[in-house]
Amino acid sequence: MTNKSRYYLDTDMGNDDILAIAMLLSQNLNLRGISTVFGVATVKQGTRNLGRILAYLQKNIPVYQGCRKSLTTNWNASFPPIDCVRANQLTLLKNLPLANYKSSSTQNLDQLAQKIVEEPSPINFVAIGPLTNVATMIQKYGSAFTQNISSLTVMGDALTVPGIVPPANLVEYNIYLDPVAAKTVFKSGIQITLIPIDATRFVPASNNLVTRAKQILPTSKVGKIIKSLIINNQGDFNSYYDPLLASYLINPAIATSIQLGDISITTKGGNIGQTKIYLNPNSNTQVVMSASPEKFNTLLLSCIGRNKTLIMSCTHGNEGFSIPVVQKISSAFSVDYLLGNPRALKQNTRFTDTDLNRSEPGSVKSLSYEERRAKQIISQASKYQATIDIHGTVSNSGIFLILSDPNWQNIELAKKFDVQNVVMWPGLLPTGPLSQFIPNCLEVECGPKDSPAIPVELERILRSFLSGETRQIKQNFYIVTGQIKGEYDSSLQDFVETRKYGDPFYPLLCGNQYSGIACYQMQKMVDTL
Repeated sequence: MTNKSRYYLDTDMGNDDILAIAMLLSQNLNLRGISTVFGVATVKQGTRNLGRILAYLQKNIPVYQGCRKSLTTNWNASFPPIDCVRANQLTLLKNLPLANYKSSSTQNLDQLAQKIVEEPSPINFVAIGPLTNVATMIQKYGSAFTQNISSLTVMGDALTVPGIVPPANLVEYNIYLDPVAAKTVFKSGIQITLIPIDATRFVPASNNLVTRAKQILPTSKVGKIIKSLIINNQGDFNSYYDPLLASYLINPAIATSIQLGDISITTKGGNIGQTKIYLNPNSNTQVVMSASPEKFNTLLLSCIGRNKTLIMSCTHGNEGFSIPVVQKISSAFSVDYLLGNPRALKQNTRFTDTDLNRSEPGSVKSLSYEERRAKQIISQASKYQATIDIHGTVSNSGIFLILSDPNWQNIELAKKFDVQNVVMWPGLLPTGPLSQFIPNCLEVECGPKDSPAIPVELERILRSFLSGETRQIKQNFYIVTGQIKGEYDSSLQDFVETRKYGDPFYPLLCGNQYSGIACYQMQKMVDTL
């Protein structure tokens, strides 16, 4: 898809249709007109709803009101009533202040067909509802219309998998509502890309995706629409049917399997609306049979905006091990990330003037680079709902969490991580670590930082946190109570109780992390946190 390509879109204004349209608009698609057809929403109400959404988005796109009933004679198939109510009433967008719509600006299907015929070069047409409007224009305008369609992308059909129309589950609604129109379109000779149920089953509307969407801050009105449709979907669509079509137009690499074949559609009898594919390398129809869930989910969420979590690495300049992981996670989950101390990183040293993790809250007037940087970071991090500060240690501690401000908010944040050990290390001085001064902030400490296993485990932990897919492991909470002076003691092991120095305690950071300190002492908390 390029922004220079010209597109027209036909929709029955279901909620997943709106989501698909919003995705395309988020990518600045050159959409020259949208037509409405009967289906989930009535044509009248669907047209009004479309106009309200476009007005809210301040998009001046012509709207065309299309066919109100099927071309298939003596046929009155329909969507489930609850789906129609939700679509007509825009129940998934109730939280948004949609604008009023002036119906006087609506045009008719003949005006749409004339506009397409008069286009100076062939255009791309997208159909995400019953194919009645497309078939009507084909029948009325013939080759003058079809020859000016460069490509037609259709969502519909169930070819090698069960359909979604009860009780037999043999068919899909867009084809089922007007099988005669569908047959007319597939016999027209237009170059067609079909997105059937076979492909959309790879992109279910999962609770996991809802969890991830809730963490993302919309950066535009279209992002607000996309987020609202995802998180308010209560069974209105079980898979991302039309959004998968939109994602394919945005990034064709989302398709993982494509077949060429002729489409046969039953137009009467007990199996009316049922479709079959006959493989044919010379067919004018290509069918997307499977799709990448990860690529789709990443694209869909990126259309909302940015994740409300900030990930920071290299608070210390000699801890660059986490940079490739954070960059990868940032791309996959639309998460902002920040290099804490880029000057020290460039010099491969822990800090340049003062330890950044002991310089908060910082000062813009300080002579210390780290103290000035601390003030900048705290200001930036305050815009996010959570900040994750990644550190590295030479200690063989594994990956654990540190709460410098162990309030209940930060404890609840820690519980969302698939990490067994959580250390409460309250800051008692007026200056201290970032996580002491940034709301909803914790440190992820990784050791030993040079181990090749650490980046792999860190990526798994961040992915599970951002996707909401934690293993619900039992977490151990500790509190730092003191330190043991001296040099490295190889008999001590992080998080393993010892009585070597008198009363029992749990050691922390035993690997000669700090000169003159053999380890820090911890006590294990009760299991009621």
